[in-house]
Amino acid sequence: MTPKEFTERAWKYVLKRGKVRRVTLRLNKLSEDLLLMGPDDLNAQLVRKLELGKSLDDILVAHVREAYAKKQRINTRALLQRVYASEGTRVAGAVAFGTFLSLDGLQAAAYGYFKEAGADLSKKTATYEYFDAYLTVSPKKAIAEVDAILADADSYSNAFRLQVIRAAIKHQHTADIRKWVSALAAAEKKNKSLNEEQAFELNWWVKMLADDGSQAKNLPKTINFAVMDYNMLDNARSSSNRGDYVQTLAALSNLLRFQNIEFVGGSKLANYLKGLQPRIHKKRRINGLAPVKVQPVEMHRDFSSGRVYPKNTWLISNGWFMHRAYKGAVDFPYPENVNPIMISFHIQDAGVLNKEVAAHLKKLGPIGCRDWTTVYRLRDWGVPAFFSGCVTTTVGQVLPKARLAGKIPKLAVVEAGTKWMQLKYLFMWKWWYIQIGDYVRDFTLVEGLEDARKMLAKYASYGKVITKRLHCYLPARSMGLPVEFVPSKRSDVRFEGLLDLDKEAFNKIRSGLEHKLEVILGHILDGKSYEEVMKLWAELVAPDVAYAEEYCTKLEPIGKSAIDLPETYKKFKSHVVELGKNKFGKDAINIAFACDQNLQDELAVVIASVERNTKRQINAHILTRGLKDDYFKKIHKLFPKINFFFHDFSDISYGSNVNLMKHITVSTFDRLFLPRVLDKLDKVLYLDVDILVRGDVGKLYDTKLGDKVFAGKKSELDGWASLIDVITRVSLSLPPKKAWALRRRAHATGKLTADTYNAGILLMNLKKMREENFIENNLYLVEELRLNDQDVMNFYSAGRALNLDGDWNYVPTQDYSKDPKIVHWAGPAKPWKPAFALYKDEFQAIAKELKATK
Repeated sequence: MTPKEFTERAWKYVLKRGKVRRVTLRLNKLSEDLLLMGPDDLNAQLVRKLELGKSLDDILVAHVREAYAKKQRINTRALLQRVYASEGTRVAGAVAFGTFLSLDGLQAAAYGYFKEAGADLSKKTATYEYFDAYLTVSPKKAIAEVDAILADADSYSNAFRLQVIRAAIKHQHTADIRKWVSALAAAEKKNKSLNEEQAFELNWWVKMLADDGSQAKNLPKTINFAVMDYNMLDNARSSSNRGDYVQTLAALSNLLRFQNIEFVGGSKLANYLKGLQPRIHKKRRINGLAPVKVQPVEMHRDFSSGRVYPKNTWLISNGWFMHRAYKGAVDFPYPENVNPIMISFHIQDAGVLNKEVAAHLKKLGPIGCRDWTTVYRLRDWGVPAFFSGCVTTTVGQVLPKARLAGKIPKLAVVEAGTKWMQLKYLFMWKWWYIQIGDYVRDFTLVEGLEDARKMLAKYASYGKVITKRLHCYLPARSMGLPVEFVPSKRSDVRFEGLLDLDKEAFNKIRSGLEHKLEVILGHILDGKSYEEVMKLWAELVAPDVAYAEEYCTKLEPIGKSAIDLPETYKKFKSHVVELGKNKFGKDAINIAFACDQNLQDELAVVIASVERNTKRQINAHILTRGLKDDYFKKIHKLFPKINFFFHDFSDISYGSNVNLMKHITVSTFDRLFLPRVLDKLDKVLYLDVDILVRGDVGKLYDTKLGDKVFAGKKSELDGWASLIDVITRVSLSLPPKKAWALRRRAHATGKLTADTYNAGILLMNLKKMREENFIENNLYLVEELRLNDQDVMNFYSAGRALNLDGDWNYVPTQDYSKDPKIVHWAGPAKPWKPAFALYKDEFQAIAKELKATK
């Protein structure tokens, strides 16, 4: 790399990662508040765009896309709700809000708004988002319409067709992708109409689809091996990491050890491997075997379906899986002609795992995993797995040895942040390197491999390396270099089993991988069938699978609870204030709230909304913190027809490890004690304080729970719909060993693949929870594992929950409903805050009325 190239790449990195980027974003936010209105006038940019003839629909959708990309979610949602709530702009608000929800992954709600706005307008204004939602909600009808549109090219604009194709790619409807893209490219060549961004996307598709794999023939007496590269139809999701090619180089180094291989097929890849083969260290070469022909075949890791492959094409399937085009469906399983050996496998996005993917992985197992977290996640789905470590520990056999390692004061700084600014490195010569860049996406497979080889070969001339990159740390170690590994988060899910490796542990991983691959590749090159190879694989890794079972179920003891439960239960009897002597029959409903002094006025609004819409008699059980007798009396005076039971939780502490989100208080944890607080009741309806009741909750209370532990609304929001994501997020704030212990326990004792539920409105089966000693057995989840109260309920339920109709827990920023029974302002947007929210006016009207009665 020339000094000029290095400077350009470094500057791009700074722009992307550093202070310049943060300052730029602040300036953008100030200058591009496109639609926000001042006290007396409209934003000048909005006025100008309307003057130029742009429709409000188009302006809003463009604003949503731009604001969403900049993560300006909260303000944008408030704006869209305000536009939607106004009668004159409701249609424009509906299509824009549908666009936002589609980008947020809430496709059912998005489709509701799109339908209200009208299908024709939605297709025209928010083409991609509309079809994304349509393909999710009604796939068969949507696919038929997509096919019809793309078969009738002359009736639609190029931009429209491009967006429809993008939606089809996201949903893996790609059987005719080459035909569609070819027709669109021809139309665009004839009449250029796409903007710069759209033209780039189309050209990328054309490039990606140029090679359909047909050049690789079924050659006689030849063994086929697929070699992975890292591009996909979604350019933004294609790899920009040079370290990915290090993974492929490492996998190939184990094949190149076999000196009896003749690479055939005449491709650039075959010729490159011929030249790489002599670079294998002499001591690592395997000689004396019968000659064998091998045809290397290129494969896109995340778009393997985009090519055809010769029969019995073998693959060392290693690395970070599975990247999804446009964050959509996974391109998996591999095509039928591909025989993968699953080793050094990593799952970062737990959302890619589902019943279908797991079923295919079971057929390929046991799966060798790069890290222990991937082992846990696969075991959750019943996939046999073991820890293999990372195959990049073996890449040193095709690279020069670091003969001056530890002997010269020369330091390679590879994306190490400021960690190199230590006294011990003060008098060392330093050179800086970057292993990522957008230019990587333009590499051919051969270019990527050679770039990775040259990059690592440079490191061999140094005395030491400091890096945050896993695929610098392990390859440099494999060349014999001392490395200081300084990742941004040491508790990252990628690192359990790979962090702080001493020489013995590193060599154990490396030798284990090399041995397994030598045995398996030897049998493949010997012409053994797929069934014979997989039988051998299962036998070869059986000890590793057995050790994984032992490791994954060996749990560290739980610390003693800081809460004296027997003493706390006594307080429940002595710390209760009862107000209201109404004599109710068995038909009365029991409702519970948890509230502190910060939300005392809001609680009154919620109770008023319950009383006004419920025909039945009400017993209200309120778990309080920081509230006194005068407040209790005031509430009772406002609602004399309700019997109140105030339970003081002020003295109960959950320790310093409590995991509080910004918009909640510790009082929400108190609901976990409801089975013991209300020990005479079989069930209770728990309601959050950030809600408004608009329907008769007596009907909700009568829901038959059976053997379910609660009834609630299933979570759909990305990041909350999976307990695996929850556990991961919580664990990242912990030291590595504690994070590993947390994940191991959570995966071993919970059902993390089960559905999760929003806990703001819950009908709780108190009787069953007491029978199962809910609080006694699960309090450690708060104190030790740092789960919040909702996560605890979901972890405990293990899927034994009843899904409520969404109208009983309608979240304005996430759902669509024309007449919700309970509005729940989950998240940071609240009806008592300045920003607009749907149904805020109803909440404020009650609040104003109550204030007037004081």
